[in-house]
Amino acid sequence: MQISGKSTGGMKLRRILVLLSVLLAATAVVSCGKGGKEPADVGARGKVLATVNGVPIYENDLMQAARGQDPGGDPLRSLVRQELIHQKALKLGLDNDKEYRRRVGQAEAQLQMFRKQELSRILNDHIVRQAVVTDAEIREFFEKNADFIRTQYHVQMIFYRGDESRLADDYRALQGGTPFEEVASRRFPGIPKGSKAPWDLGFLAWDRVPEEWREILPGLEPGKVSPILSLPGGHRGIIRVVAKKVDPVLSLSSEREKIVNRMRKRKIEELQEKMVAEMEKESEIVYKK
Repeated sequence: MQISGKSTGGMKLRRILVLLSVLLAATAVVSCGKGGKEPADVGARGKVLATVNGVPIYENDLMQAARGQDPGGDPLRSLVRQELIHQKALKLGLDNDKEYRRRVGQAEAQLQMFRKQELSRILNDHIVRQAVVTDAEIREFFEKNADFIRTQYHVQMIFYRGDESRLADDYRALQGGTPFEEVASRRFPGIPKGSKAPWDLGFLAWDRVPEEWREILPGLEPGKVSPILSLPGGHRGIIRVVAKKVDPVLSLSSEREKIVNRMRKRKIEELQEKMVAEMEKESEIVYKK
């Protein structure tokens, strides 16, 4: 079967949907054999176009089959033949073949992961809808953080991904009086003259300041270096404030949308953490050795 995808993600999704169709067809055989009941998600698969010994073939099955058919072919007829072959293989016990069971297990794992990812996305959308920010909360946030909101910070940063020992060496060098630029440049040898230093982040407006820096940054005077800090993405680093500048024109009105975005993001994270903590408390989780 040839699958034409516009992206890697689209190809993966189509493969999963194909697997879904195959697995649901197998489920239908078993269910019908135990009393002729149709799967619970019949509506999601469209109307029944044919049955083979009581096993339904749905519109969605036909859509999947048609993608791999020649324009002049009969995909419904092909599906009927495939179902007949499938049922014959089951009667012969060929579904006990080890390689078949291994590949079906992989397909079922992909389907299960697809279901979890989709439900996780839907649950996240549900949480986002609950993260409502009120006018009173927006006003209170601005009043408490007006100085921070009106200040921009020129920041330089040294960080390593998972190399705490080098970061500790750099911090000791800074504490010993080695210039920040000299220490930072060790990570970037051979930088062409005149190019922008990769450790220089420029001026950061308040909404671009990571939450991890929120408490310490306002207290760092120009020229001062922070202790080793947590950074977004779970990394660690050191920052230096080069300069600060204040924009007194910034107001609640001009910054309202940024405040709402920052507060909503925080509320979503809090709701997610609370939900997971409650589920972990109420659940029995056993890690097998």
